[in-house]
Amino acid sequence: MLFAAWYFGSKNKFVGLAVPLLAILAFNLNPVGRSAWYFSLYWLIPVACYFIKERFLFARALGATFTAHAVGGAAWVWAFSLPKAVWVGLIPVVAMERAMFAVGIMVTYVAINNILAVLDNKQVIYAKTLINPKFVWKRLLMNHI
Repeated sequence: MLFAAWYFGSKNKFVGLAVPLLAILAFNLNPVGRSAWYFSLYWLIPVACYFIKERFLFARALGATFTAHAVGGAAWVWAFSLPKAVWVGLIPVVAMERAMFAVGIMVTYVAINNILAVLDNKQVIYAKTLINPKFVWKRLLMNHI
C-alpha cells in the first residue's frame, strides 16, 4: 500500500517506472514466476499510466493499484509456493479486482477532495494546499448550502 500511495501522490520516476519494472524482474527470477511470466505483464500498466497520470485520474488510480499489486506479487511468488496454474487462474480475477480498486480510489479521492474544499470554504480547517481544484464540485461551495 505504501507504494500505491507513493505512486498516486508523487511524480517520482522511481516509483512510477522502476518499482513496477523491478517487480517484473523479481517475479521472473523465480522459477514459478518465470513459468507464468505473462502474469507480470500486468505490471507494465503502471509504467504506461505514469506518462498520462497527470491528465487522467483513472490512470493515476489504476497505476497506483497495479503498483501495489506488482510489489505484492513479486513478494508473494518468493514467499509462497503457488503453482503456475494458480497464477494463470488469477489473471482474469486481477483484471476485475484492480479495475474495481481503481474506481474506489477515484471515488474516495474526489469525495475527500470535496469534503476538504467544503470545510476549507466554511473556514473550519485550512486545507488549500491539500485540495486539487480540478476535482472540486463548485456547487458544493455555493453559500446557500
